[in-house]
Amino acid sequence: IRLSLAKKMKELGFFYHGYTCDFRGRAYTVTEMLSPQSGDFDRGLIKFATPCQVTKEGMYWLMVHVANCCDGMSIDGDEVSDKMSFDERVQWVKRQEKILRKISEDPYANSFWMDNETTKKNPSFQRLAAICDFVHALDTGKSYVPVQLDGSCNGSQHWSAIMRDQDIAKLVNVSPTDRPGDLYQYVADIGTNICSSSDGTWPQVFYEHWDHRIPRKVFKRSTMCDAYGITDHGIRRYAREEGHLDWIDDGSSKTQAVNELAVVIRSALDGALESSNAGKIFLQTYTELCGNLGENGKFVEWITPSGFKVINRYNEPKIKIQDSQFYRSKGGVRLRLNTIETRNKVNTQFAVQAIPPNFIHSLDAAHMMAVIARMFGRAIINTSFIHDSFGCACNDVPEMRQFINEEFYNIHKEN
Repeated sequence: IRLSLAKKMKELGFFYHGYTCDFRGRAYTVTEMLSPQSGDFDRGLIKFATPCQVTKEGMYWLMVHVANCCDGMSIDGDEVSDKMSFDERVQWVKRQEKILRKISEDPYANSFWMDNETTKKNPSFQRLAAICDFVHALDTGKSYVPVQLDGSCNGSQHWSAIMRDQDIAKLVNVSPTDRPGDLYQYVADIGTNICSSSDGTWPQVFYEHWDHRIPRKVFKRSTMCDAYGITDHGIRRYAREEGHLDWIDDGSSKTQAVNELAVVIRSALDGALESSNAGKIFLQTYTELCGNLGENGKFVEWITPSGFKVINRYNEPKIKIQDSQFYRSKGGVRLRLNTIETRNKVNTQFAVQAIPPNFIHSLDAAHMMAVIARMFGRAIINTSFIHDSFGCACNDVPEMRQFINEEFYNIHKEN
C-alpha cells in the first residue's frame, strides 16, 4: 500500500501533510501514511521535494545523520554509536565511505545496513535512505533527506530545567558536556549496584546473568517514560514485552522474575530521578486539591509558553442501564445496554494520574512550535518534526540547533 501510494505521489512531484493538534498542543499528521511521524518504512521512503545544494557544513551534518541512523552498526569491528561526539561520528562515516558506497550501489549484496534484531523501531530503511542520500550528495552535491536531531530523554530534559537539577541536566545534554550524557546507563548502573548489594535471590541472579553489569537497554524504556509518571504495572509490562527475561522459561518463575526486576528498576529510578519525582508530586497534589474543590471540583488548566490553552479535563462517567426485551413470547431474549455519559464533575483519580505526562507534553509541544516559528521566520520551510525530534535539510541544521537551544532556554529561564 505504501509503495503504491508513493508511486502515485511521485507523479505529482510533491505533496503536503496536514497537521492537527491534540488538547495539549502536540501536532500530529492527519494521515500516518508516508508521514515523518510514521514507522521506518514510511520514513525511509519520503524525502523533501526540493533538494538543497550541500555546503561544507551541510555535508558535516549529513554525515552526522548517517552515523545516527547507523547507531550500533559495526563494519569489520568498527562500530558507531550515538554516544560518540559529532566529530567522532563524522570520522566513522569517512572511514566507511567505500562500504557505504557499495551499500548504495547494491543493498542486497552488502547487507550491513539490515538490522535483523531490533523488533520495535527498527531503523533499517531510514538507514538505507540516509546512506543512499549521502552517496548521492557526494556525486551530485544535492541532498533530499531530512536530518533529524532527537531530544535526549526529552521528558527528563524538561524536568531537569524545571527543577534546576544540574546533575540530570548533564546526563540529558541540557548542560554542555564534552561527550553526550547517558541517563539510561546512569540508571542502569544504580540498578546494578542495587542487585550487587541485595540479599534477594532474583537480584543476585540478574547480577550474575548480566556479568555484573545490567545492560542499559533493560532500563531504557522505563527511564524514558518515568518523566511522564510511569506506573509499576507499566514497568512490568515493558520488562516482559521487550524480552529482557526471555532467558527464563515461561511460568510462575518468569512472572516472579518480572516482578522482581520491576522492583529493581523502580528503586533505580527513584534513586536517580529524585527531583523529577518531587515535581510530579507537586503537580499531582495540586491537581488533587483542585479536583476536590466545591461540589464538582475544578479542572486544572494552564497556558503554555506558545500561548496554547490546556485543560486537564477528565470527567466522572455516569453509567445508564437500559433493559430491552426482544421476542416477547416465551423464551425471548433480554438485552441489557450500558451507556456512558460524561458529566461536569472531575474524575480526580484520572486527572491526578494524567497531569505529569500532559504537563510535560504541553511543554515539548510549545518548544516545537516556537522552533518552527523561528525557522519559518528565516524562510526555512523544509522541516520534519516529531514532537521532540527536529528535522530539516542538512544546510539548515546549524540555525535549527541555535533555535532549539534558544527556545528551550526561553521556556525555562523563569520558574
